Amino acid sequence: MPSSVSSQGSPHRLAQLSREEVLLQNRYFGVVDGDAPTHCLTCADEGHMSDQCPTRTCAHCHSVDRHFSSSCPKIMKCTKCREHGHEWFDCPSKLARSKADGFLCDLCNENGHVEEECSMLWRTFDPAKIANLKMVDRIPAWCYECGSEKHWGDDCR
Repeated sequence: MPSSVSSQGSPHRLAQLSREEVLLQNRYFGVVDGDAPTHCLTCADEGHMSDQCPTRTCAHCHSVDRHFSSSCPKIMKCTKCREHGHEWFDCPSKLARSKADGFLCDLCNENGHVEEECSMLWRTFDPAKIANLKMVDRIPAWCYECGSEKHWGDDCR
C-alpha cells in the first residue's frame, strides 16, 4: 500500500482521487497539484476524506451521520424549563423556569444568568485569570484617514 493512502484505504493525495473528487478539491480548496494533500469535504481538515471523517460521529451520543455534535439532541437545552434533552415545543414541564428558580449557565457554570446572556459569548478569555496582565492608563487612538490624534475617522474632513 502506498504511504499516501491511509490504513483505512482513504486517499491522502490529489493524484489518487477520481475526476469528480479532484474537481471538488479544486473548487472548494484550490488544490491543483497532484502531490498535494486532500481535504475532507465535511470538516475541511487535511489528511482524510469524508468517508473517514471523525465529525461524522457525534461526540455525545455516538450516532453516525445523523447530526453534528453541536446539534445533538442529548445536549439540547430547552428554553422553557432549561433542562437538557428536548426543545421548548416538546417540553414536559407545564411552567417555564424563572429567575427565582435560579439558572446555571452551561458556558461559564455560574448562577444567575442563561447562556444567551453570558459574557463568555463575546469574549474568549477571562482577564482575571491571566497572570502578569499589564494595565495601561490609556490606549492611543488616531484617525484612520489622516493619522491625527485630534479626531477619529468618521469626523475627518
